[in-house]
Amino acid sequence: MVGAAPGHSEAVLGLQEVPIGLSLHLHLPSGKQEVVSVRSDDLGHKIWSLLRPIAAMHRFQLPADPVHQHGDTILTVLRPDGRPLQLNETLRGQGLKDGSKLQVKESEPQSKQRVTDRLILSEAEVRKQQEENTDAMPAVFEPASWSQQEREARAASLKQRANDAFKTGDVGEARELYSAAITWLPPGESSPDLVAALFGNRALMHLKLKKWQDARDDAEKSLELMPGNDKVRYRLGLALHELGHLGAS
Repeated sequence: MVGAAPGHSEAVLGLQEVPIGLSLHLHLPSGKQEVVSVRSDDLGHKIWSLLRPIAAMHRFQLPADPVHQHGDTILTVLRPDGRPLQLNETLRGQGLKDGSKLQVKESEPQSKQRVTDRLILSEAEVRKQQEENTDAMPAVFEPASWSQQEREARAASLKQRANDAFKTGDVGEARELYSAAITWLPPGESSPDLVAALFGNRALMHLKLKKWQDARDDAEKSLELMPGNDKVRYRLGLALHELGHLGAS
């Protein structure tokens, strides 16, 4: 029995080197949190990759190059020990365990003001930004890099948050969350029912904010996908009425 102990210990140590799944808690600049799933043998670069869609959803800027950052905002990911996350080291090698907390921290040069965060709403906006500034940082939101199931899960989560915001009376926040959800659903590659529901709900937010033309546009997009929705048809009628198109309503 005494002789078997060392072999047993070596086997245990060997098992500890097997990559395992980790759930890491990201504390974002907005004060909110997101949980990401990684493997213990992933490099720090994996965290930056997962931050890209999260940055688009929570509207903070993520540098295109985490190593050579420049501009008005510098983003740092801090480990539980307070040190910056190393991009080319494994997460296990940096002491990260299941449930570890990472702080995503924004800082800026004192001589410059913080750039207003942007929420990219459509491919048209991306093209417009690129035309206006050819040196602009590439869009951080890349829905095509995610599977349809992942995109729709994110969109559904944002839709629920938007519904909750609307119930508390925060119409502006609800509209932004519906907009963020729509960005996850590229046309022709997503559930028509979910896309129709999001446009229909955002049309209602536009009505509450007296954005009549926006309400009309969203209601029409929703009805193109789901023609039999009487609620959305009623919202379209209200928008047309306010725009003076009485006959069309």
